[in-house]
Amino acid sequence: MNFYQITAESLTEYMSIGLIIAFAVIVGLLVLSFLSGLFKGWRYGTYRFLFFAVLVLIAFCTLKPISSLLGTLDLSQWVPAGTRIQFNLDVSGTSVAVDASITSLSGTIGEVVTQILKAFDVSMSPEALSSYVTSLVSSFLILILVFIDAILISLLGSLLCFLLWHILFKHFIQKEKRKRKTLRLVSAFEEFAMGAVILAMFVTPFTSIANALSQSFNEASKEDETSLQNKGKEVTPEIYETVKSVVDTYDDSLLSKVFFSWSKDENGKTFDTAFYDFVG
Repeated sequence: MNFYQITAESLTEYMSIGLIIAFAVIVGLLVLSFLSGLFKGWRYGTYRFLFFAVLVLIAFCTLKPISSLLGTLDLSQWVPAGTRIQFNLDVSGTSVAVDASITSLSGTIGEVVTQILKAFDVSMSPEALSSYVTSLVSSFLILILVFIDAILISLLGSLLCFLLWHILFKHFIQKEKRKRKTLRLVSAFEEFAMGAVILAMFVTPFTSIANALSQSFNEASKEDETSLQNKGKEVTPEIYETVKSVVDTYDDSLLSKVFFSWSKDENGKTFDTAFYDFVG
């Protein structure tokens, strides 16, 4: 009892600090994006905006094909023959073994997830379980790809944008005109919009998971006590209160309220969760 209370208190305290820091960093980066745009002028600012818009468009258009390709990647060729993923789960005091062979990336993750769901006696037909696991693995790969794309665009994209401007594009504009950085507010808002999109690519792979878990927990909490049971395996009050305090800490944070809570649709999905459901 005391263990869960102490864990909940310390966990929510660290979470609150972390969420405040994350919110401050995001706002700070957005402000810096706006301010940096003021020094660029509309010509260079518009060039950068269009350049990064094309990169982001390419990134999202290739998410599904690349995730499908990665999913079929054979992992067994990079590990010793006979290597398996093995660990035990504690389900209501009973140790349940998970033992999965290493095949393709999707196949390996899917087999592990399927065995975990079966260990918790999830009530699904074999067809529904297979469809759910396939969708879950695909979404997981897409989230990872979006984060990797954000890193590539912010680092390599920025370098390529800079080089192409100085090697090629700036020579189409007279030198005297380049020196006059006019319409600075235009470039400031373009830089702000571009920074917001790239920041979203860094942040939403994590927030979409947090928002989806929060939505699921809040929906279950509105039902009666049977929703806190899983085929007879009762969730203890201590665990429930711990999870509830974590979810409430996230829902009450500035990060959640300012960037996500306002965007909930009629099903309670925030824009990031709805977006990844769509692209997944």
